[in-house]
Amino acid sequence: MLSLAPALANPPAMFIADEPTLGLSPLASVAVLDALRELRDRGSAVLLVAEKAHEVMSLADELVFMELGRVVWAGARADANAEQLAAAYLGITS
Repeated sequence: MLSLAPALANPPAMFIADEPTLGLSPLASVAVLDALRELRDRGSAVLLVAEKAHEVMSLADELVFMELGRVVWAGARADANAEQLAAAYLGITS
């Protein structure tokens, strides 16, 4: 949370975070995601890299799922199909 304090005090045009909740307790993860949501709501573009997609999907307007450096799905959050994304994430082809 301390590393997010400067961004919350003076929101940047863009905030980039790689695995912002990695290794945190569930309660701390919620606090970090709430802080990122506040940044977004205050006008910052927020770019997140997260292995646990379900944790950050509620923050997203756009989603990009990658596998081994290749985009396997990209689109609006509203267009995301949970089964399709799970299949892409798990490497299942139809």
